[in-house]
Amino acid sequence: MCDQVTLYPTTISISDPESHPWWENMPENIHLADRKGLFTGAIRDTIQFQSHDLIHINYASLGMPAVISKILADVPFVYTFHYGGDPATMSSERSHQIKYWVEQMFCLPVVSKFGKIVSVSKYNRDRLPHEYDSEVVYNSGSPSMFENSGDMDVSKNLSILNEEAVILYTGKLHGFKDGETVIEGFKRAQNLVNRPLKLVLAVGSGGYDSRKIKKSIDSEDIIVLEDISDKIMSNLYKCAEVFVFPSYAESFGIVFLEAMSSKTPIIYSDEGAAPEIVNDAGLKIEARNSKQCGDKIAEMIQSRELRQECVKNGVERRRDFSWETAAQEYHEIYKDLISESDE
Repeated sequence: MCDQVTLYPTTISISDPESHPWWENMPENIHLADRKGLFTGAIRDTIQFQSHDLIHINYASLGMPAVISKILADVPFVYTFHYGGDPATMSSERSHQIKYWVEQMFCLPVVSKFGKIVSVSKYNRDRLPHEYDSEVVYNSGSPSMFENSGDMDVSKNLSILNEEAVILYTGKLHGFKDGETVIEGFKRAQNLVNRPLKLVLAVGSGGYDSRKIKKSIDSEDIIVLEDISDKIMSNLYKCAEVFVFPSYAESFGIVFLEAMSSKTPIIYSDEGAAPEIVNDAGLKIEARNSKQCGDKIAEMIQSRELRQECVKNGVERRRDFSWETAAQEYHEIYKDLISESDE
């Protein structure tokens, strides 16, 4: 849809994006700029952004080069708003809370004044201050995770017995993702089900956000995975009988789409974007309610019919989200902004 696209890595981008599976078969008109430091990158971006027809940014705190390009050269830009709300709900770590607070209180107002805001869900759009206008463009999942998953006996690798039912959670254990409810709900479900259960927490590196959560992982039936590849993750979804993700402030939740793609039923919170995304592809619980979480885990494990119904609904629901649709919607936004800039 575009003549040329240049990607500008930030200081927090992965070090070698071209080695990632999603870089395979990248069109020839996609170019990757050199990775720069925070200061040198800001200077380079401010200069080079002015040579483009449009800029798309994902962080308000790193959006000043786009703002300056808009002021000096009238280059329009889009800002995708990924998260918002009370910083205290995003993380229990003070440094993270400060980052979210600065992003929202100082950077977002500046970026919104000069650029076009796009939110990843209606829930996320509603967390914006009322004076900010925003459209919604839904994300999609990670197709490369499932296209190249291959066969892997992940249960054997984790010493999970055939009779044990696998409960899966994936994501860093930040406060708003509510791993605490998952862990306590799992322990309750163990007392409700006449079948051995295993909880797999696929948290990745640096996945703990508080010592409190780490201390609650005190059972041999809870497995923590910090070294995770797409292949491992894909096979974890497939071997799990239920995916539990009760985040109460999730802005979208690509993991929900991954679970649907893997035909894994879901347990999710009634807060955040989860009800908007998951709908009837799983069972909904009250946010922060570990008792209800345990009850729903038990209900899902004990009813094959319920699992099959959630899987069927998930397969249908998954069709509502695609990167092709997102690209078309963004393309329309791009065209409108460029047309306005040319007037």
